[in-house]
Amino acid sequence: MAKPIQNINANALQGKHRIKKGRIITTRDVELLSLVKKNSFINVSLDSKNMSISFSAKALQSGKLGDTITAQKTDGKRLKVKIIGKNKAEVR
Repeated sequence: MAKPIQNINANALQGKHRIKKGRIITTRDVELLSLVKKNSFINVSLDSKNMSISFSAKALQSGKLGDTITAQKTDGKRLKVKIIGKNKAEVR
C-alpha cells in the first residue's frame, strides 16, 4: 500500500496522472517536479574557494532536483551538471 502524502509542497511535486477530487494523494500519485526541460537554456555555476564563474548552457536532457544531466556550452563542449533549482545547475 502506498503511503499518503502528509504535506504537499506545490513547488516540488507534480502529479503523475489525473487525480480525482476528494481522493487521498499517495506517493504513487506524485513525482518530483521537472526543473529543467530538454533543449532549454540553463544558468550554470562553478564555485571554487576564491572564484565563482557563471555561464549559460543548453540542457541536453530533462531533469529533476538533484539529477545529474549533460549540458552543452556555446562552444560545443559537453559537461555534466547537477540541477540545483529552476533552470539552474552547478558543475559536477
